[in-house]
Amino acid sequence: EPCFTHYMMQLGSGTWDFMPSLTYRGNAGPWTWGAQIGGTIRMEDANDSGYRLGDIFQATAWGSYRFADWISASVRVLHMQQGEIEGHYNGPHSHSSPPDLQYNYGGRFWDIGFGINTVVPSGLLKGHRLSAEWLQPIEDDVNGYQQEREGSLWINWSKAF
Repeated sequence: EPCFTHYMMQLGSGTWDFMPSLTYRGNAGPWTWGAQIGGTIRMEDANDSGYRLGDIFQATAWGSYRFADWISASVRVLHMQQGEIEGHYNGPHSHSSPPDLQYNYGGRFWDIGFGINTVVPSGLLKGHRLSAEWLQPIEDDVNGYQQEREGSLWINWSKAF
């Protein structure tokens, strides 16, 4: 008989979600800064599987310095709060490990990020942008029992046209 797996292994929320955000950005010479607040508000009491993920609030602030037309470096601080899962699977599932229990999800998290952004100024790849950011957790206040988060590396290659 099919059995539900851990809540974190599901591909989506299964609910209609409202995801508002507000961003501010400023600059002066080689300096750029900004802030963004946003969140995810679950618009339904439960999905078809009987539960709903917790609401999310996220805030970030950043600053960057452009060394030359083709390279800049940045630093940012990120805070996220996520609520516990509400409800319960409405089908067969296990209760044998922490990821099987709804109260072991969500919490309050602080991260710091260090990034570099480059853009090709001329030639065949003109306008292509390559950026990388290391995001390091600095404080976790988790709900229930959860694994400790580790740093993550984000790499992005883009071309605007």
